[in-house]
Amino acid sequence: MNIIPRIQSYTCPCCNGFIGEAAPIEMVVERVPRGQQRAMLDLLAKRIGRTVAKASLISVLFDERPDGGPELVDNVINSQMCRLRKLVESFGWSIVTTGGGRGSEVFYRLIPAEASQ
Repeated sequence: MNIIPRIQSYTCPCCNGFIGEAAPIEMVVERVPRGQQRAMLDLLAKRIGRTVAKASLISVLFDERPDGGPELVDNVINSQMCRLRKLVESFGWSIVTTGGGRGSEVFYRLIPAEASQ
């Protein structure tokens, strides 16, 4: 019988320092229904503590589509990210946004919520 702990400690991928505690990410991913939010969380979960470019999320979601995805792809990513943030917060996680100023690229980072305070 596999028992998943309710809380797990996480370390920074760069310095290996403690960054916080949260529900095991595998448990969180299982709770997200299949679709765009699940694909986004899968990518973020593979890189806990590291940044993921918005362009990478767009690529994961829309590269397989023959039409290349919707015209307002930024709006789709932003609305799905908003919903995903609310979902992961209930498990002790936070998705932090960086960049995006004057033409610079936007990045997202999945970290335990206590690290973002």
